[in-house]
Amino acid sequence: LINTLQIKYDVRVDKALRRAGLLISSIPDSYRALKKYKQLESVLIPETGCFITDNVPTGRFYNREFNVMWVGKFDFRKQLPLALNALAAANNKQIILNVYGQGNEVQEREAKQLVSELGISDQVVWHGNQSHAVVQQAMREAQLFFFTSVSEDTSTVILEAISNRLPVLCFDACGFGAV
Repeated sequence: LINTLQIKYDVRVDKALRRAGLLISSIPDSYRALKKYKQLESVLIPETGCFITDNVPTGRFYNREFNVMWVGKFDFRKQLPLALNALAAANNKQIILNVYGQGNEVQEREAKQLVSELGISDQVVWHGNQSHAVVQQAMREAQLFFFTSVSEDTSTVILEAISNRLPVLCFDACGFGAV
């Protein structure tokens, strides 16, 4: 909301946009906002990039268990409850959700309580905060990366999943679908 108001009404922002020789948008939403409110073109370039890892085994996609990976803080933007509810709705005991990350005491208690209420305790593995190397290795072993975040710029973790040849399931919001 604040960004939209600045683009629409802030004189300094308007002057800066008009003086720029080239505008770069990091996500499609920014690109569309510049076009809609200022009738300006911009180049769409994500602020992060990735390199494809060559030595990623593909045998993992033939496993009987379907290992889904979720990474993040347990805050509202990351929407872990969406992943947990989706797992419960799938009603498939072969799907295992590996959760990397953590929240504060209340967030963790609420997440674990939801898992219990949904009856999926045997399908959720809590890994907590792990090193970058451990998360990268887990990406090379999982079959799907479930990214439920609803608010952020292009996420580095999506590009890391792609680098590890891990399919990503995400919303087409905040530039995620474009990646």
